Amino acid sequence: KVARPLVENCDAHFDFACPMEWGQLVETADPDVRECRLCDEPVYYCTSIAQARSNAFQKRCVAVDITVERRPNDLVRIQMRGRMASPRVRHED
Repeated sequence: KVARPLVENCDAHFDFACPMEWGQLVETADPDVRECRLCDEPVYYCTSIAQARSNAFQKRCVAVDITVERRPNDLVRIQMRGRMASPRVRHED
């Protein structure tokens, strides 16, 4: 592969964004997983945002294929705050 996507979701391990890119990582037996020399963590190559989110939510480092359409914060888990609304009760007149 020619593209070299950056490693993401490593802020759980460091106080800075990971400087590594997919092409700099050590190959493993799995072509979709490589090893980072800086933190000795596996990095998972993802071909969709759903796949990247699934790995990111498990606190895994990810590299997202550059052909995937991206949006700001697309790997961030949205947390809802507040109280669940109680079901509306229908009153018959």
